[in-house]
Amino acid sequence: MGFVLEEGTYLRDGWNKLDFIVVSVGYTFILYQVYFSRVLSFTTLPLNNMMGLRTIRLLRPLRSINKIKGIRVIVKSFIYSIPPLVNVALFLLFIVLVLATFGLHLFSGFYEYRCRLTDLPPTNPLEDWELVPDFEHLCAIPTHHNYNKLGYCPVDTFCRSPWDYDHFPFNRDELRVEGFNYDITGFDNAYKAILSVIQTMTGEGWTDMMYTLW
Repeated sequence: MGFVLEEGTYLRDGWNKLDFIVVSVGYTFILYQVYFSRVLSFTTLPLNNMMGLRTIRLLRPLRSINKIKGIRVIVKSFIYSIPPLVNVALFLLFIVLVLATFGLHLFSGFYEYRCRLTDLPPTNPLEDWELVPDFEHLCAIPTHHNYNKLGYCPVDTFCRSPWDYDHFPFNRDELRVEGFNYDITGFDNAYKAILSVIQTMTGEGWTDMMYTLW
């Protein structure tokens, strides 16, 4: 049968190569232990240089694949299915990017509309535009239809956004609360939009985002 040179020899099979590597690494580690414990009389082995080899030993359970024909068929089928799965993953990524872009166009800037204590922002851009305490919700977006009905804000407070005042910066600390998922998700930039779409796809937390925006 031979070892490696001729066709059909032991190491010409991929599963045998895996088996050979795992066994060789195991014997290498044993020889390493014998060398330091008996030849150099070390009581504590210097294992820093052997951590990589010890990691390879974790592949030892895979040797069973070479012994059981049914498992080999399943593993081969999984390996052969990877290229088509890559195409599916790329298509899914494209869908995520499309939905994230759609969310950016629809909801960019919405998270800045909050109930505030003053009608206009401070004259000093370094000052914070104070929010209504303990009101972690978005308010109705003012339009020419509802500008005098700035909905859902407490009496004598105002639904305003720095988005409408170019000179006034938005303080992102306003969103670092539980009601806005601590500013992890949102649609103010591409990264957060993609993360929001992926979170929605998992089925976790999508209702919180829905009720926040609608």
